[in-house]
Amino acid sequence: MQCRSQTNKPVDWFIVYKIPKLGSHTDPNFQAGTGFYYMDNNDPELKPSDRGLDVKSDALFHTLDQIYNNKTEIGYFMYSDHTPDNRTGADPRGHAKGVLGFEQSGGFWMIHSAPRFPPLRSDGYKWQEKASKNGQTFLCISLDYGVVNRTGKQYTDVITIVSRYHHTCSLNISDGVPIHFPYIYDVGFPSMFNKDYPMLRRFSVDKGTRQLHVNEPPWYDVIKLPTKGGVGFLSFSKYGKFGNDLYDGLLSNKLQQDLLVQSWIETQKTPGDKLPSNCSIQYKVYNVNTMRFPGKNIEFATSKDHSKWVVSKDNGNWLCIGDINRQKPQKYRAGGQVCFQNKSAWNSFKKIVKEFAAC
Repeated sequence: MQCRSQTNKPVDWFIVYKIPKLGSHTDPNFQAGTGFYYMDNNDPELKPSDRGLDVKSDALFHTLDQIYNNKTEIGYFMYSDHTPDNRTGADPRGHAKGVLGFEQSGGFWMIHSAPRFPPLRSDGYKWQEKASKNGQTFLCISLDYGVVNRTGKQYTDVITIVSRYHHTCSLNISDGVPIHFPYIYDVGFPSMFNKDYPMLRRFSVDKGTRQLHVNEPPWYDVIKLPTKGGVGFLSFSKYGKFGNDLYDGLLSNKLQQDLLVQSWIETQKTPGDKLPSNCSIQYKVYNVNTMRFPGKNIEFATSKDHSKWVVSKDNGNWLCIGDINRQKPQKYRAGGQVCFQNKSAWNSFKKIVKEFAAC
């Protein structure tokens, strides 16, 4: 089990960038809000897909179908602050969405921004119409079952990263390290994994119900996570008690780069929550205002885009995909970004930034 491409072939990582619903566009997929651009490790450049996300023949479907239609024993965790049945809403849990799937040959971690996605395994796979209106991003990275050691440390690292997105709950594992976890709304964990992943077994039982908390700093983490193919990803996560913006309070300083940040920064309901671009720090952080995509005459404002991604502004080749916004309330909410260096992927994302907000 690992990330799968548009043609259902194994890939080390991929990115899907779903375009907002563009009612006047000539392409029916972009009209409907199911059109998207795609890249992976074999071709790290954003290119428009010839199919929509609603036809079950794309990279998201092929990857997640390993959970929905796998007849062998597999493990999986689905988590979201906006579940398919909308049962969480706005609460103190982390602002985090994703899927972890694994078997004894390997697995994948998918980080995304789409609400109410994916459905529960028992409901079967389908694209969620609620996620069609705005832009969304998806990052999938492939994991090797035994790349670190046979005790399951790789997945322990992943679920530790994932778990830190819940800033009021934790479990104290046998080594005494307090960890956080998000709202897990669907889980499968066969007993065959109990020995290798005792911590994951605890998560499968608790599903985020224990109301414990981390009570000492630091309130953030930076963890190295190698992929199945050996690509070095960095996961940046913050607790709610970090009390600051992830981007200008942590990410820019750790990457030592000025950053261009796309996130859901302002809504009609909370127009005063927007965090402005910040040039008062050593490594500046700029809000992206407008995107323009190649090949399909596509342009839209950040107000239409629910995705959360980052590129280093001038050099460094950094690209990050994550799940936390640059909003004042989210200074006090947990979330993160997963980053890697790839010149072609970085350049492809940097080129779609038409305009950003100066300080």
